[in-house]
Amino acid sequence: MADDPKPAEKTRLQLLGDALWADKSAVGVAYRAKAREMFPDAGLAPEPADSIVEPVKEEVTALQAKLDELIKERAEEKQAAAEAKVQGDLETAIANARSKFNLNDSGFDKMVARMKETGNYTDAESAAAWVAMQTPPPTAPGPYLGPQNINLFGSSEKDEAFALLHKDPTGAFLDSEFRAFLADPDTYVREAGFA
Repeated sequence: MADDPKPAEKTRLQLLGDALWADKSAVGVAYRAKAREMFPDAGLAPEPADSIVEPVKEEVTALQAKLDELIKERAEEKQAAAEAKVQGDLETAIANARSKFNLNDSGFDKMVARMKETGNYTDAESAAAWVAMQTPPPTAPGPYLGPQNINLFGSSEKDEAFALLHKDPTGAFLDSEFRAFLADPDTYVREAGFA
């Protein structure tokens, strides 16, 4: 009989069978179930509850670990969303305060510095108001129409345009003024005091 295992191999196979029979994992349960299926008349005892429950416990433990991981990820997502909302609200409040008090870049920097100094990051408007109160109002512009020193009849200094105005107001004077205006309108308007 060539197919019969040698005695040493038989011992190994028996050791393997004993090890699988005693195995409490799913492999042992499957091994014992196959033995009951193949030899129903052998009167093998039904599977003890522990060997059936143990694989389920392992699955439950694995599922619990996955659930814990998902719960942790969800908590981190909620935390990140809450922080993003707070950040967005702060940026909106700062932008609104800046526009309400017409702060330039320097004033904006002072407002942010004031918020850091006081530790009050929830009320950007009060920091902007503080900056507005600390900043002196701009000086009122002086008279913006006409010259500051009237040069009546060319008494202060000689002005060719003024002299031309007295000689020929509707002809040569208007022609020279129109030429000056058309040559450079921005400069003409600025020198006239309108810009």
